[in-house]
Amino acid sequence: VKTGHFELVGSTYAQNVMYSTSDRDNALQIDLHKNLLKTLFHCSPVSFWNPERCWRPELAPLIYEAGYRFTWIEDQILEIHSIPISTEIVSVSPGLSVFRDHKAFQHCINQAIWTGDTEPVLDFLKTTPHAVLCYAEDAESIGLWQYEGQKDFDMHSHPQIYWDRFDRLLT
Repeated sequence: VKTGHFELVGSTYAQNVMYSTSDRDNALQIDLHKNLLKTLFHCSPVSFWNPERCWRPELAPLIYEAGYRFTWIEDQILEIHSIPISTEIVSVSPGLSVFRDHKAFQHCINQAIWTGDTEPVLDFLKTTPHAVLCYAEDAESIGLWQYEGQKDFDMHSHPQIYWDRFDRLLT
């Protein structure tokens, strides 16, 4: 984080599905989470994680007004809302830059974390040499929730194994 290669990302406090929650409730959730990050980590993130990746266009100004300048939306959501995705950064609202969240890239990263095979990630990067790519995922994708709850957990999916694979992928 200190070097600028990673950043903390803001969201809503309770990970509510913003698509189905009122703008007033969403604004309160965003503000509460942002204040918590400021108190605990002494930072004010400028990128926003949209819980469960649900989207409606009215969310863009709400996210921007909360002080966020970046978010990402999955390719198929952009297509559903007829937002052109000819570039990696799309415009949905003045002041808020939206990165195209490549589902294919997300899948390649997740597979590398789960299996240790980094070749698909490298192949993807070779086919998109000038792309702006971002990766964000919930903790359950790497087994953290299962580990914490000791539910559906086996030692082959221990979160530390996944973190080590992710670290190898990044280095």
